[in-house]
Amino acid sequence: MLQFGRYSVYIQSEGTDRHHLPHCHVRWKGGSASVSLATFTVLAGTLPQAVLDEVRQHRMAIIAEWNRLNPYRPAQEDR
Repeated sequence: MLQFGRYSVYIQSEGTDRHHLPHCHVRWKGGSASVSLATFTVLAGTLPQAVLDEVRQHRMAIIAEWNRLNPYRPAQEDR
């Protein structure tokens, strides 16, 4: 969905398997992290602060994509 530098952000459709909080995946060669769409904090893995800041800058587009792929479970920011 998003690409910046060597990092990519992905959103997946959950279909009927709703066992996760709304989140996105940030991947790069050799690593990955999951980021909450409610708080934009790291749920799993590690992520450099500069990359997390970049993800936060695109939060509206990321949330819109989650909501498009998961219309029965919309994501909203806490703030």
